[in-house]
Amino acid sequence: MKEHPIATGTIGADGRAARPVTEAGRTREEQALVELGHTTFSRGVASALTAAFLVTIALVPAIQGWSELREWRARPAAAAVRAGLAHAGAPDASALAARIRQLIARVPTEHQLRRVETLMEQRSAVGAFVRTRVQGLLTRWFGVGNDNVYIGRDRWLFYRHGVEYVTGPGFLSPWFLARRRAIPDIVEPDPRPSILRFHEQLARRGISLVLMPTPDKIMMHPDRFHSGGDWPSMPQNPSFDRFRFELERRGVRVFDPAPALYARRAEQQLYLAADTHWMPRTAEAVAHDLAQQIKVMTRLPPMASPYRTRRADVFWGLGDLAIMLQLPADQPFVDPATVNVRQVLSASGEPWTPTPDAPVLMLGDSFCMNYEYDRSGGPLGAGLAGQLSYELGQPLDRICAAGGGSYLARYLLATQLVAGARTLDHVRVVVWQFTIRELVAGDWRVIDLP
Repeated sequence: MKEHPIATGTIGADGRAARPVTEAGRTREEQALVELGHTTFSRGVASALTAAFLVTIALVPAIQGWSELREWRARPAAAAVRAGLAHAGAPDASALAARIRQLIARVPTEHQLRRVETLMEQRSAVGAFVRTRVQGLLTRWFGVGNDNVYIGRDRWLFYRHGVEYVTGPGFLSPWFLARRRAIPDIVEPDPRPSILRFHEQLARRGISLVLMPTPDKIMMHPDRFHSGGDWPSMPQNPSFDRFRFELERRGVRVFDPAPALYARRAEQQLYLAADTHWMPRTAEAVAHDLAQQIKVMTRLPPMASPYRTRRADVFWGLGDLAIMLQLPADQPFVDPATVNVRQVLSASGEPWTPTPDAPVLMLGDSFCMNYEYDRSGGPLGAGLAGQLSYELGQPLDRICAAGGGSYLARYLLATQLVAGARTLDHVRVVVWQFTIRELVAGDWRVIDLP
């Protein structure tokens, strides 16, 4: 029954506490809470709301299941699986029970559950449809990036880890190392032990190590990220000078191309606007400077250069940062790029390829092999490794993997040595290239060579 407030009546015996109350003895606030807590709907409205809710929560997994089924049916292995199921008999009960016990025994950890949840969010068909369109709106109209990509001036894109490298704390500070060690996926955040150990292992084999931290894009073009003046000095992490000093004091040669590149930034664009990687001519300049240092350091045997060069314009498309924005295909934020590369060719005109048992071995990440292939996978022979080989006039071998500068390249080297697929007998110099932002985000586990 609806209650009407009256202007008289008190709560308590004290007249100073008198307030308007309802006939049931409630204040207006109390009566409002009662009425809100007992909101009623007609049966038709309640049924419609319930049906809409059930359809909504059922539609998302249904769409995802249909999407996954379509992808699976398109795979070549799907026909073989269907054929195997058609000829398979009833499953063995004991084997099935054993599998169930194994499944129960493998209770996932909290971190594993979070990783699965993140993977499901990334693979969600509905989420991808909504996410790309919302991101397109935020990027185009408000200049907002996402968790991995920051948007700078004139539609230049920057990688989050690179920005954190120059704006964050020193990567050698004790509290920063302790915080990273608390992350489940990080085994060793301090780069010094693994670098020194690798240097010692190579030195025992008579091999020289050259460490090459590759500068991040924001270090070379800070004015494209923030208009903060003329930028007379290059942005750098507070710990880098200490890092370099400690390594060089222990005999590690560090080739840092950043200062020379930063001095050229007014003359030419050094990095792609929508990509984490540098321009082809930047790779050529770095290869030239690195080759001079290697020649002075090692005295490689002179030989007639087996290479020649040829320039070519190559369609490069969208950069990796533009792809990371996850925008709708019909709403490009940046224009596809075309780059001019210097192809390194053999005497027969074939694009450069690595040479096993060469005197120089390069370990690195995507900077090591960018421009080695075009977007369709065809050989270009214009990557950093090929450019260094041309500048040295020597064959060169390389082990490069995207994102593998801090750990994966060394792991692949050790694995190949164990398997007998590679030896270091002919190697005189190892160039270890890694992106400098790996100093704050990489995995620096120590790996012992066999």
